[in-house]
Amino acid sequence: MQKSPTLYDEGNLRLLVRKSGSKMWQYPYKLHGKESVYTIGQYPLISLSDARKERDEIRALVAQGLNPNREKASRYADNVATAKNSFEAVAREWHSKQIWDKKHTQVVLRSLENNAFPVIGSMPIHKITAHDILEMLRVMESREALDMARRVNQRCVEVFDYDKEKGKEKRREEFKKRMQPKPDLNNDRGVDID
Repeated sequence: MQKSPTLYDEGNLRLLVRKSGSKMWQYPYKLHGKESVYTIGQYPLISLSDARKERDEIRALVAQGLNPNREKASRYADNVATAKNSFEAVAREWHSKQIWDKKHTQVVLRSLENNAFPVIGSMPIHKITAHDILEMLRVMESREALDMARRVNQRCVEVFDYDKEKGKEKRREEFKKRMQPKPDLNNDRGVDID
């Protein structure tokens, strides 16, 4: 089996050319005596200068004794968690649980898609402030869409209430699990004690 050709740049940065023709930036590193490879990303989506910058960041992590692949996985997990808890994700979940006629369902979702999501949709719901909502409403007021601003505000309040209740339910379930009696491991007769 023939290895894929590799092109090297300064500072051990390399470009792996796969049989399919795709090219991946990689940076091999050694941490705690173990060799590993960090994949930076695909060329040309990531330019040489961007790859060099990321290589320098990886070097800094390794110098601190941190595993860059673990840091990357942690960032990815944080991004996934943020996306799941974004205002848009929670609003869409709230919307899916409502029982409305078809036309009203579409009107509500469209009002959020056109007015709320572009401004606060990607923000984590727990980090949205009253100021963020006010800015969104001011944009709508500047278009003289006062009735729509009132309705979107009302829907945002319902989304925040939904998220709050969802959090309470989750905490209730966690509390129930903690409060369940543990089996008596010292019961040497093998009899359930209830």
